[in-house]
Amino acid sequence: MTHMKLRRELLKSGAACVIAGVPFAAAAQPGQGGAKVSPSAGGAAPGQAAGPTPILVLNSLDADVSVIDPIAHTQRQRVPTGKEPHHLYLTPDEKSVIVANAASDSLTFIDPVTAQVQRTVRQIIDPYHLRFSPDMKWFVTAANRLDHVDIYRWQPQNTESPLALAKRVHAAKTPSHLMIDSQSKVVYVTLQDSDQLVAMDLATQSVRYTVPIGRMPADLYLTADDRTLLIGMTGADVVEAYDVSGAAPKLIKRITTGKGAHAFRARGDRRHVFVSNRVANTISVIDTQTLAVVDQYAAPGGPDCMEFLSDQRTLLVARERTQTAGHSLDEQWAPWWRARVAEGHAFASHTWDHWVLLPQSPAKGPWRFKVTQGPQRGQVVSADAQAYCEQLRKPAQRLLEMTGHRMAAAFRAPAGRTNEGLQEAARACGFEHVGWSPAGFLGDELDSTRFPNEQLLQKALRDIRAGDVLVAHLGIWDRQDPWAPAVLERLVQGLKAKGFCFRTLREHPVHGAAFSRLAPLEASGR
Repeated sequence: MTHMKLRRELLKSGAACVIAGVPFAAAAQPGQGGAKVSPSAGGAAPGQAAGPTPILVLNSLDADVSVIDPIAHTQRQRVPTGKEPHHLYLTPDEKSVIVANAASDSLTFIDPVTAQVQRTVRQIIDPYHLRFSPDMKWFVTAANRLDHVDIYRWQPQNTESPLALAKRVHAAKTPSHLMIDSQSKVVYVTLQDSDQLVAMDLATQSVRYTVPIGRMPADLYLTADDRTLLIGMTGADVVEAYDVSGAAPKLIKRITTGKGAHAFRARGDRRHVFVSNRVANTISVIDTQTLAVVDQYAAPGGPDCMEFLSDQRTLLVARERTQTAGHSLDEQWAPWWRARVAEGHAFASHTWDHWVLLPQSPAKGPWRFKVTQGPQRGQVVSADAQAYCEQLRKPAQRLLEMTGHRMAAAFRAPAGRTNEGLQEAARACGFEHVGWSPAGFLGDELDSTRFPNEQLLQKALRDIRAGDVLVAHLGIWDRQDPWAPAVLERLVQGLKAKGFCFRTLREHPVHGAAFSRLAPLEASGR
């Protein structure tokens, strides 16, 4: 299996980030962004077990870590973590890989050589991103959902509580990524939804400055001399370079890389750095001396975290998982959608990036959403009516591009989560919400060990009533025992035997009106 094939295997697990074992001598300096690189295959550090150090791949959707053999390019095992792990990090002393479990409020420490769990540290609130200071005196987490940055003192001698909270610093909107300078003095934080950069003094846990920067900032990379800070602008197509050697940062240059500039990985030569462009589906190489793009690679499927191996030739890339290394509205799916149009189906929006409304969102907005697809997957965003309407329009625009067919003026909120204020905002821009009936949730996305097919079938046959709207999916990644066709065909037969007939939503007495109108393609409603 080639390295390119290995990369594709990694993608199938829904990888968010990759770490390839213990770094070799020419790796990036401590604290310099991204994962470290592995020694040559078959090597082992003194005191370690013989054999190759594994590649560790974080599976955010599955809440575990894949352990990949770097020689055979096969998965050895999976190591369970907590819920919603979004980033993993090799400690400066190279003794642990830490997985930040945002929804479990915990950290999982894994031995980077044996892949055994060393410990789980709990009561670390909403750890989305994480960093140690190079001297390992300070540990910092960004709470992406709860809008704060936690600074901890590292006390490894205390096995029960190795992290002591020094201070919780509240942030404006959505702390995203962290970077700490080589002197262990300053932590830099991007605030994704308020488009800001914050610098904090670690010794005093005080804010040095908060400044406005570009759209939707994400990962950061600080050069070895601590002077130049690169920031990926996921909401734009640039990396912004700042001089941070003074009391306040100064913008040096905006480097055009590609849409969705997001994550960095050092080349290992103290000069070049990779940046993933999640929307453009490319990876750019930036010369940190000239602040210019010197190379670019195609990386279809939304590249995210990267790992550069010790052979100085192989770059591993974690991307959004799909069976075809793309997404369901990209060009390779266009023939499939055209075939569905030819069959006479109706189409409605489900938002572009699968924005799931959070329960604590206000009734009238702005609302808070968990993004579960696209460049911001796993993050929480705050959005007004205009932004939500754009999420509804983009699938309609894309369907028209692929098929020449206009979508209906209807939508279903991801996970069915909505409120009256959000529905009013959608109506104002031309979309009507169409949900499912309580008994119409057929359960095909549930865990098949807890909700086996036979149980789902019997429940549906028992509870469905006349007029109910039913919902099912074309396929679900996480369900091991496929729901269709095993249940679908028997359900249709069973409902017919009970005297039911079937109608499409076009014929529904309430929702039919939405399917008689066309979805607007522009903010003007046209």
